[in-house]
Parts: sequence; structure tokens; C-alpha cells
Amino acid sequence: MLKLYRRDSTPYPDGPEGLAEWSKDLNATKHVRETVLPNGLWVSTVWLGITIGGVPPSRFETACFDSKGINAVVLDEWHYSTEVEAIVGHEAMCAKWQGFRKDHADADSIQS
Repeated sequence: MLKLYRRDSTPYPDGPEGLAEWSKDLNATKHVRETVLPNGLWVSTVWLGITIGGVPPSRFETACFDSKGINAVVLDEWHYSTEVEAIVGHEAMCAKWQGFRKDHADADSIQS
């Protein structure tokens, strides 16, 4: 059974009521942070409210995209268990990618 979690990591109730509450919250408060870097890359940190495998469980995600938009390509992705970790991770992702130049570098050359 899928387990759903609030932003504070407390679980939603099982069943349709919990699913409805999670869906409403996700639509209203999904973004934790988002930054468009001077080089045009977009860093987005979101609360997912589901556990994405692994230990510790990850309920937040930061991704760096080549642009902001529907056809954006993911360049990097990190996961976190708590919102505090996600905020710190968002800033770290921005720092990691701020010097990347789309016209002169390969994404694989960026160090983790």
C-alpha cells in the first residue's frame, strides 16, 4: 500500500480520505523553492509526499533542468527526507550549477 506523508513527515490517513487530503495539499503547496540561475538553468525543489525508495525515505526532490518549461531536460536530481534538508539541498544544487555554461560545457563535467 502506498504511504502518503505531509510536509512535516507525519502520515496521512490510509484510504480515500488521506489520498484526497494529500492531493489537495500537493496542488496547493508543492513547491518548496525554485530558482532560475543567471545561466538559464532552473532549479526546482518540491515536496512529493510519497516515499521514493531507499533509506532514509525521501519525500522531497530537487532537480536542475536545462530550462524552465514543459520540454526541459533534467540535468541532476537529489532527494531528501525533510523540508530542512530540501532547502539546504536546493541552495547546494544552485551553487553546484551556477557556473555551468550551456554553450561551453557538458553536464557530465559538473562534479557532485
